Amino acid sequence: AQLKLESPIAITKGDYFVIRSNLTTLGGGNIVDPHAHRPRRNHPATIERLEVIERGTDREVLVKTIEMSEPGEFNDVVNRANLSLSVAEKELSSMAAEGLVLTLGNRKVGPGARFYTAGGWSALAEKAHKVLSSYHEQFPLRQGTPKEELRSRLSLSPQIFSDALPMLSDSGVSEEHGSVVRLQSHKPTLSDEQKKSVDAYLKLLNSNPFSPPTDGSIDTEVLALLDKEGQVVKVSETVVFSATAYWKMVDRISSHIREHGDITVADVRDLFGTSRKYSLALMDYLDHQRVTRRVGDSRVLR
Repeated sequence: AQLKLESPIAITKGDYFVIRSNLTTLGGGNIVDPHAHRPRRNHPATIERLEVIERGTDREVLVKTIEMSEPGEFNDVVNRANLSLSVAEKELSSMAAEGLVLTLGNRKVGPGARFYTAGGWSALAEKAHKVLSSYHEQFPLRQGTPKEELRSRLSLSPQIFSDALPMLSDSGVSEEHGSVVRLQSHKPTLSDEQKKSVDAYLKLLNSNPFSPPTDGSIDTEVLALLDKEGQVVKVSETVVFSATAYWKMVDRISSHIREHGDITVADVRDLFGTSRKYSLALMDYLDHQRVTRRVGDSRVLR
């Protein structure tokens, strides 16, 4: 049963206690963990941890303490381990140098630093690998998993996730690629059938490069990959240019502006013999890409 004292008292590891009911002594012992949470009865992991805290070396106590809530924060670890600051700092520094614990963000051992045990870090790295592998299997043509999705799947706070990402990369697990994270071994690869559809689609775009057909069917994942790889440029939801055509248009538009001072959508339409639909979509995209800037009905270079 949970006992309540008439008034709180401070306790520390090693203190003796006696439990009495009226004048009858019910039991007693000495304090092992003054910060313990109420565990399940006969919980093996808790019993093992308490045995280490009671009789283990400072190093063993620190490992078990960090394992309670990885990554453990320095001050919290020191308090729970019931060690002095100097002893804990010295031991943790030695353990970090030996690879027994890892310090997030390569921070100096001290207040604010967070620690994983070697086993805890391996478990996190393995979980990250499984999450990324599953995502690549589900979306083989995407560059990687959105960072926020990976963070959520790993159940990490934004700061801890930010510190852990470079360490996962150093461990050979993952790599950042813009706004996504992927396995270092991952490379989007088209199937033979998809390669055929890409060849047909690029041929269709180049059949009328400045007014490419908008009814060509291609898988959205494949199109996103082509855009990411720079083979096409998607300027709107319906208008896609081949990369060759797009850069020719950018060069001619830039030359026109340098020569005449500005350019209008109508000028672009006449310059390429295309329609307003394509001209407007292209110029809006160039504005968004900060190539041009709109001034009234005209565009100028930024």
